[in-house]
Amino acid sequence: MLIYMYKLLLLLFCTVPEPPESLVVNTDANSITLLWSGGDGANGFRITYTSSAGPRQEYGIVYGSTFVTITKLEANTQYRIEIYSVVVTPEGYAESTPASVTATTGK
Repeated sequence: MLIYMYKLLLLLFCTVPEPPESLVVNTDANSITLLWSGGDGANGFRITYTSSAGPRQEYGIVYGSTFVTITKLEANTQYRIEIYSVVVTPEGYAESTPASVTATTGK
């Protein structure tokens, strides 16, 4: 019941932002760089990534930027990256549905 009330309060005080769009990807052997637009209403972006051989990793929340480079990745490995538009305020937290892309690091 407490969780339900908390989610209801978040909906009242935080408008869910639009998801990111127009994802552009660049890869090399051990990194993936992403650039995106959109996310109307967001004040940050949460990035997660998953390789075919591992669990989901949290890159974290990026503020004031619409690009990120994820480093220290395995070479020649496919990754699924998800970017969520987020609103973080003293009253709460809300995030969009993710924009996702699949990219493979080089050799």
